[in-house]
Order: sequence, then C-alpha cells, then structure tokens
Amino acid sequence: MKRIALSAITLLLGAAMAGSALAADAKPAAQASTASLQRPGPAPVAPRFNDIMTAVLYADQATVAQLLDLGRWVDKPDSNGLTPLMVAVHLRDEGMVRLLLERGADPNVQAPGGDVALEMAQASGEGGIERLLRDAGARR
Repeated sequence: MKRIALSAITLLLGAAMAGSALAADAKPAAQASTASLQRPGPAPVAPRFNDIMTAVLYADQATVAQLLDLGRWVDKPDSNGLTPLMVAVHLRDEGMVRLLLERGADPNVQAPGGDVALEMAQASGEGGIERLLRDAGARR
C-alpha cells in the first residue's frame, strides 16, 4: 500500500511539475497577447482631485478638463447648490469660467437664492466674465 501511495504521490508531483512547466511556457505568450492590447505610450495619470468643484477652488484648469473628459457632470452643484461655474465667477477666475462654458456649463442654472452666474458677475464688477456669460447665452 505504501508503494501505491508513493507511486500516486510521484505521479501527482510529476503532473504538477509538468503543469508548472507548461504554465511557465504559457506566460510569455499570455504577456505578449496582453501587451499587444495595451496602448503605446505612458500610462494614464489619475486626476489630481476627485471632483470638478475642488479643482475649480484650486484654479486647476487641467484637472477640470481631465475630469470633464472622464464624463463628470459640469453643472453638478455642491452641498450649497452652487455650480462650479458660479464658484469660478465668484472667484473671478475668467480662464476657468471660459473653460467651463466651452465644456457645456449652463450659465442660467439658478442658485438656491435664485441668483445666476451673470448676476454674480455683475455684482463683482467683472466685465470680462459678464461678457463671456452673455456670449454663452446667460440671461436675466
């Protein structure tokens, strides 16, 4: 019985060794097929921030653009009901306002108090931002 058990173990070890050798041979082929599916060039870089509002607060236009490319909602309000466009207007960041409008921000979304971005720009005296908003269809 010991001989049968030893023979069985030997067979199992032999099969395991052969299987690992086959697996080792198969690895380069699997890697080659995976490598051919990968895009050439550097790996994609994760956005610096996880939402548009944070990127707007940090005046990071590149991250805002990247998040919008990933499909984030350009008009997503924060917990106070303000959109990224409204915050960019409040911060007097004309470049950010331009970017958000070019990427589809709605200049006529109302804040909880009823104000829109155009009124915020008028209150701050930012003529350049006011023109951008009017050119984008802002009304009031």
